[in-house]
Amino acid sequence: MVGVTLCFEILRHTDIISTILQQRTVSASEGQNVAQLTVTTLQKLRNDDANEDFSNKLDSTLDSVDVSERALP
Repeated sequence: MVGVTLCFEILRHTDIISTILQQRTVSASEGQNVAQLTVTTLQKLRNDDANEDFSNKLDSTLDSVDVSERALP
């Protein structure tokens, strides 16, 4: 469940950039700006606050689907 949730968070952002970059009307400059914004957004997901938010969101999701708590193997 952790892997799926993490992939969803990452792919959500990469899907947006993919959709934008495939538009015929996007210039190279605009594409570069969108790419930089995506990189910045993904980097923000790597800080401690974002990690805690992710853990809380995951715990909430696991509670709602009645899955036992995460544990390291």
